Amino acid sequence: MPDLNFDNKKVRKEIKDAAKFWIDKGVDGFRIDAALHIYEGKRFKDTVDWWQEFSDYVRGVKNDVYIVGEVWDSESKIAPFFTAFDSCFNFNMADKIIEAVNTGFSTKLSQRIKHTYDTYKSTYKDYVDAPFLTNHDIDRVMSKLDSVEKIKQQLLFI
Repeated sequence: MPDLNFDNKKVRKEIKDAAKFWIDKGVDGFRIDAALHIYEGKRFKDTVDWWQEFSDYVRGVKNDVYIVGEVWDSESKIAPFFTAFDSCFNFNMADKIIEAVNTGFSTKLSQRIKHTYDTYKSTYKDYVDAPFLTNHDIDRVMSKLDSVEKIKQQLLFI
């Protein structure tokens, strides 16, 4: 993806105009890749603020637009994005689900789920988790499991 200068108001306007273009074409939502990487370094708050600005704008165009973000980091870094996004992909939980299916379920998975949801809830009580198993950025789930039965077990979580 190209790096854009989000400090430039014209760039921000173009991104919003592109979103409106697609909403006007009938799009009901957006999947935001690499949402964490608008501003690098110590500008985490600026990144969250941009996505809030984007969210406010697109919801002004279409109030029920759905936004899911790809924020691949710790739960404490993901949680602030729930004010702008309807949900965030849960990369960390995907790994834990696969591990639990491969090694046998234990209280470690339930403890991880509780920790994750408590962290999200502390920032935004109405968060919506978006668990999944794998995607194009990582090895596919069938290469991580050795049976169809294990795949069926994993589907209980998503």
